[in-house]
Amino acid sequence: MPSKVLSLDSLVKNDARFGLAMQDITQRYIDKQLSGGAATLLAECNKLPPTAGGAQALMQRAEAGAAAAQYPPGSLIFPLNKDILAVHELIKKETIDMIEILELLKAWIQFNVPRLEEGDNFGVDVQKEALGEISGGLQSAACVLKDITKYYFTRAKLISKCNKFPHIKDYVTSLIEVDQKHYAKLQVNIMELRNIYSVLQDLVLKNREKIEKPKGDSRPFMGNF
Repeated sequence: MPSKVLSLDSLVKNDARFGLAMQDITQRYIDKQLSGGAATLLAECNKLPPTAGGAQALMQRAEAGAAAAQYPPGSLIFPLNKDILAVHELIKKETIDMIEILELLKAWIQFNVPRLEEGDNFGVDVQKEALGEISGGLQSAACVLKDITKYYFTRAKLISKCNKFPHIKDYVTSLIEVDQKHYAKLQVNIMELRNIYSVLQDLVLKNREKIEKPKGDSRPFMGNF
């Protein structure tokens, strides 16, 4: 676990995949698909003062179907966001690694749980606390993997809406927001994985004797974490 803490901390601080600006997350995969169409018209209109000549006409052009003419239904193609895809590959690998490590740690603690008897159960309580932390870590890991699947499903639905209603700016804006929000969440996910390792490492080091020998017996040590 110490090596995982260090490697994940290095990823958080130094890996370029986690340091992209939010506008960079979408401009290569969404903005270029809309150049010259309704998004440009609306952007130009939004830059003009409310009383500027031609602003109302420009907005009317956008709202009246300029986008539909520029982008007939089914013509917009939004590729996979490769910046997010690269982070997904890393996050999935680290998450699966964590699940395997925590399952091994869980088994090690469970093998050291003594038989039920009265008195001197403090060590058993420590083991239960450690197992509770491990369960929380496993649940967090499962949520990370589930969120990745949910992201693609949500994005696909929005792309379908963008193609069906290309003149409605809100769908495109929603697609941009989904990508940016998900990228921010991935940044938090990698820090959470690091923190889970850190908390468990601290708990095991501080209570190793109680975890290995909860009753103070001399049973042999059954693992190395």
